[in-house]
Amino acid sequence: MKVLIYIYSFFCSLKLAVFTLSALIILFAIGTFYESAHGRLAAQEVIYRSYWMTFFVSLLGLNIIAVMIDRWPWKKKHIGFLLAHFGIIFVIVGSLITRFYGVDGNMRLMLNKSNDQINTSSVLLMVYSSFDAKNLTELYREKVSFFRHSPSQKKPHFISLGSDILEINNFYPVATARETYQPALRGGPALRFQIKGSRAEMVRWVFKPPGMNKVKLSLGPAQVFLLDSFSDMKSETLDRPSLLLVSLGEKIQYELRKPKSDKILKGSLKKGSVLKTGWMDFQFRLIDYMPQALPNTIFTPRKKSGERTNSAIQVEFKGEKRWMGLNSHLFFFDEEKVYVIAYMNERKKLGFHLKLKDFKITRYPSSFKAASYESEVQVNEEKKIELISMNHPLKFAGYTVYQSGFEENEEGVPIASVFSINKDPGRFIKYFGSLLIVLGSFVLFLRRNRRHRSR
Repeated sequence: MKVLIYIYSFFCSLKLAVFTLSALIILFAIGTFYESAHGRLAAQEVIYRSYWMTFFVSLLGLNIIAVMIDRWPWKKKHIGFLLAHFGIIFVIVGSLITRFYGVDGNMRLMLNKSNDQINTSSVLLMVYSSFDAKNLTELYREKVSFFRHSPSQKKPHFISLGSDILEINNFYPVATARETYQPALRGGPALRFQIKGSRAEMVRWVFKPPGMNKVKLSLGPAQVFLLDSFSDMKSETLDRPSLLLVSLGEKIQYELRKPKSDKILKGSLKKGSVLKTGWMDFQFRLIDYMPQALPNTIFTPRKKSGERTNSAIQVEFKGEKRWMGLNSHLFFFDEEKVYVIAYMNERKKLGFHLKLKDFKITRYPSSFKAASYESEVQVNEEKKIELISMNHPLKFAGYTVYQSGFEENEEGVPIASVFSINKDPGRFIKYFGSLLIVLGSFVLFLRRNRRHRSR
């Protein structure tokens, strides 16, 4: 009996309340600095959705419930006290419901494209195998928390694939990426080129993975194809001026085609070659070319997160070490098969489609900085156009869609709209709890003021 009284007294004590609130304040302070350095997703995984945060929030709820029971039987003078404390309990319950059952993610949507999936903060590590680089078989799938349990050379993360083993032995929480390619015996053709004219200039890589017969790179009013053979274009209807490239040993064969025209300009290119495209005054220059190559992204660790930073892992297979960033794929070739490693945010279906019909941006005078931007979307291909702006979210099927940003190309032209999408089943409970806290505080203030006047 004494033990139960001691436990009850412990949960009712003011010391426990002070300790719990202090611990939560420290966690939120750490979370603020951690988010500034490593980004929102890392802060959610390590701090805000950690077991420690859940433990201290639950402990605070138990402390408040014990204090309310300790005041039993309740009287009229306890109304303000009860309202405020019930409000805190509702806020805690709503927060826990959101923590375990809520959905929070983002969606990238290009113009006239539709999507019904969002990228959540959960991260999946998946491995597929293939004998022809086309038909993939899933071998491994795991939800990972590398921000909390970072792999290293001393403590690598192993993936067993029968007789083969993949090893993840390094992790960058925040890094910037630079895309490049390296020669490989079982790779595909990769070339780096420059498009230059009086109106614009750009440098791009184009790469055709083994097993694919063609890839397309859109360049605004024109497009570039990298093919196995020109015959692969028989079923393709061209709607823009196009440059077709075929890898043949140390040289590149090309064809320049225009829509609704039978005239084809043919020739060959090698490193340093310059080709007049006929697209106004634009010229095509072949900077680098590798007949057989594989992607080799170079990651540089950073101290703070930014718009172009991401997490990255190092994967080792049979002595070959390569880096990959979040939401990307990596290929490892064996004697008989190819392994495809995917390091991705987990995707969740919304149950409805969003289609971006138009994107508008307003910039500050004499500046390229965006003052405001908005998206016009269709939900489930309905005729009604919904407007989503920075201060005007879209609410549908329990989800709230916020305009969080946009992406633009090197010429400053917006190419995609970015939405933040969440479903908060505990929102009403938290709002109701906040209202009770305000009412309870107001009642306590009135009662204290009345008592002061009577004195």
